[in-house]
Amino acid sequence: LHESLSLSIPPTFRANEYQLEFIDSAIRRQAMLAEGLAVDSTYLNDVVTLGRSWGLDKGYVLTQFLLVMYEIGKDDLVESLANSTMRLVDVDTFMNHGIAIVCVRLNAALIILKKAKQCRSILALLEADTCEWVKEQAVSTLAENPDIVINGDDGGGMISLGTTYSLILRMKRMSSVNR
Repeated sequence: LHESLSLSIPPTFRANEYQLEFIDSAIRRQAMLAEGLAVDSTYLNDVVTLGRSWGLDKGYVLTQFLLVMYEIGKDDLVESLANSTMRLVDVDTFMNHGIAIVCVRLNAALIILKKAKQCRSILALLEADTCEWVKEQAVSTLAENPDIVINGDDGGGMISLGTTYSLILRMKRMSSVNR
């Protein structure tokens, strides 16, 4: 009897659509308010606790938070969080949404670079089919989620290709670990 009382039994219920919508808006709000040099997992404790009470695991909250942070261009703030919690992240969800974010950023870069005459020779080296696919993915993603930030911190230019490249490398590592 004593052993049966001390067992940890995960909840058997699932969050309904309204609870998921509430959690997702709480995650987005936390992401928008995030500032400073870095964000750690304790920043999300309240949202994780609420999610767990509704049958969601910590991985769901972390995955959604990381994706929102990448969507709004706060890549640098979540670098250490992403490194320390990657084992909890839902890889399929992160990869699908991560690719969409990368396509939006790359398409924005292509648009800006096409306007610069000195970059046209570089753009001519890119594979046309790949550029078209990136554009299609970006247009589709922005139609579904217009909140994705395209401009950098200064509001005038694009998000750094360096941070986008870091996101691509993170996704590449995730895919190679989960093969």
